[in-house]
Amino acid sequence: MKLFISFLCLITKLTPAFASESFNYSVRVPAEPNLSCTEQSQKVASRLIAATAAKLVAPPTCLESLYKEGLNSFILRSIKFQYTWTTSVPNGRFYRAEYSSSTLGGEPSGEEGLYVSYQTCLNDLSSRQLEYTQHTGLQVISSGCYPATMGEQFALRIEGFGQPKAHLLMLRLFSSIGKSSDLIDQIALVLKQANATPVAKLEEGILYYSATELFSQDVELNNLANENECLLQKTTLEKFYKKNDSAYGPSSCVSFTVLGQVFFALRGIGVGNIDLMSNDYKDEDYFSFNECFKVANEKNAKAPSETSYFCRMTDRPVGTSYQNESYRLVEMTFIQ
Repeated sequence: MKLFISFLCLITKLTPAFASESFNYSVRVPAEPNLSCTEQSQKVASRLIAATAAKLVAPPTCLESLYKEGLNSFILRSIKFQYTWTTSVPNGRFYRAEYSSSTLGGEPSGEEGLYVSYQTCLNDLSSRQLEYTQHTGLQVISSGCYPATMGEQFALRIEGFGQPKAHLLMLRLFSSIGKSSDLIDQIALVLKQANATPVAKLEEGILYYSATELFSQDVELNNLANENECLLQKTTLEKFYKKNDSAYGPSSCVSFTVLGQVFFALRGIGVGNIDLMSNDYKDEDYFSFNECFKVANEKNAKAPSETSYFCRMTDRPVGTSYQNESYRLVEMTFIQ
């Protein structure tokens, strides 16, 4: 795997002022069948020229190497060339989509791979290229598979040039009471409601294309003593989502067990353009759910649309009895 640690595009200067300045393009890609190394390098260069109105300073160079994976061998080609702008700096930029399971600022970063082998990544390359063009509106200049910087898996990278209509992003799922394929499927449906297109389901979240980054607005109101305490607050949560123009799915009451005791959690699945924060009111506790719920309803009647109040039992250290438990208000707020 050390043989091809990088698949990269290097631009030596980001904002050229004159057409005479030259720039380097360097990429490592899988060999295309029926094309020589020289022919494939010319093909990559012609794609960049078509996308950017650039011109080559010198003919592209191409070097071949061999990567072995089990009983299989794959030819890789390192393509390099220099180019310059023909007139002025084009309106656009290089846009790279990383199909991986790690994120940096909402976009997949390539640190953790999405594919268990180079072969499985390579098998997915053609369909991902079509997907990239469909959602971004950009033509593919180069694409390939490369080893993630962490672990033994592979990530898939596609690069074009211009103003993408949508970006490849990742919505991470944070759950303290477990994740399931059903939960991931529900989030995928909610993403579609928000005009996003899910393209890969992961253990920790979902890769999707969208014109804007979407934030997870999932709610897990834990430490409810029984299902009725959950059911009484479902309507409040769904109204809260609706008032803030969030895309959301049906809320549910989920049971879980701690030290042999069964508790419930109110789970809501939502996504939107703003973040959702939760904060416990720790200054005052209530002796019963009904007392807390009455106060929450009074506050909700006066609260602005971006804020809502709920009730749950206070946290206790592991091993502590939950008998005669007190309740606490939880304030949830959408923030820009």
